[in-house]
Amino acid sequence: MAHDRTLDPRALRGTVALALALALTPALSAEALAGPSPVGLATAGAFTVLAGSGMTNTGTSTIVGDVGSSPTSSQTGFGACPAANCVNLTGTNHDVADPNDSVTQQAKTDLITAYDDAFGRTGGTAVSSPLGGGTTLVSGVYTSATDLFVGGDLTLDAGGDPNAVFIFQAKTGTLGTAAGISSGVPNTRVLLSNGAQACNVFWQVGSSATVETSTQFVGTILALQSITVNTGATIDAGRALARNGAVTLDTNTLKAANCATPAPGATPTPAPTATPAPSTTPAPSSTQAPSATATPPAPTGIATIDGPSRPVSGPFTATVTGREIQTVSFYLDGRLIGTVRARPGRTRFSIRIDSRRQSRRVHRLTARVRFTARSRTRATRLRLTYQRQTTVAAPPRFPG
Repeated sequence: MAHDRTLDPRALRGTVALALALALTPALSAEALAGPSPVGLATAGAFTVLAGSGMTNTGTSTIVGDVGSSPTSSQTGFGACPAANCVNLTGTNHDVADPNDSVTQQAKTDLITAYDDAFGRTGGTAVSSPLGGGTTLVSGVYTSATDLFVGGDLTLDAGGDPNAVFIFQAKTGTLGTAAGISSGVPNTRVLLSNGAQACNVFWQVGSSATVETSTQFVGTILALQSITVNTGATIDAGRALARNGAVTLDTNTLKAANCATPAPGATPTPAPTATPAPSTTPAPSSTQAPSATATPPAPTGIATIDGPSRPVSGPFTATVTGREIQTVSFYLDGRLIGTVRARPGRTRFSIRIDSRRQSRRVHRLTARVRFTARSRTRATRLRLTYQRQTTVAAPPRFPG
């Protein structure tokens, strides 16, 4: 289940770059010294969305690249636009003409190999959540034993090397981002600097990933379970590749990240070193007036949803986890089934569902989350698609 992760990006501005930690590390592996090599995606690289148990889209989304799901090939809301729920697709929907075709099956095999590769990278720098808030990272492997949470601005600096690789490992945990917009700027942005390319950014997630509302994200997400991209979030250069679970979209833009190929024989020319001007004697500094005590900014609301990633045959619990949550209203296939309200110390809002009482095979659970007034966070919808496992009744047996 997702853990409580809250971030106010305004409170993190000025954070010292984690890259400084690399300079203080006494011993690094050969990969860390030379910089990691890219995670090989093989045929999975042609897919912008690849799932294990189906794909769901709400609203109008734009996807550049192929989409598909294997071994379960169900999809909802992936029809052509215009429609209430549709996808402007530049690529191939492999679940239309030949569901779970050989191309998708091979891509899933390559995704498993790529996930294991990213998971197995060693010699990384240990990091703790949250990442962002003005942090700049250089090429390397960054490892968390559990969850990764990104908020504010996280800048990836290639140092002028277009082949610089950035690998983030949430070994056994989740990946989440801060939701919403503050002063017209998304509360989460992953930025590329000095030649960094999104094709060389990889996020290994040992559980499920949630890219929250309005987030500007880059890189290839390799999740063991599900991936949810909430309203208005973009993965403008990257992929959502879920090994076992579903991929759920809501009015998003996703474009496959392909590396730019330099012109043959082109060699980067270093900029000339400027000659420093003669230093002058500084004027005596004036006495500064004591600074006023800043009022701590209100915490930003955040919420993620977790539930079954495989077909279910009995009761299960779906849980919304977060902070500054006022109420969570749960809707099953559009029908309100319960509302959980905040109380002191509560960070988990759960509802129990009995799939044995349902007749349909595929169901959508929507959690409408309202945040406290002080957080100034807009209400959001979290969606979870699950399948009811069907059983075949044994034929009757007659004595004789």
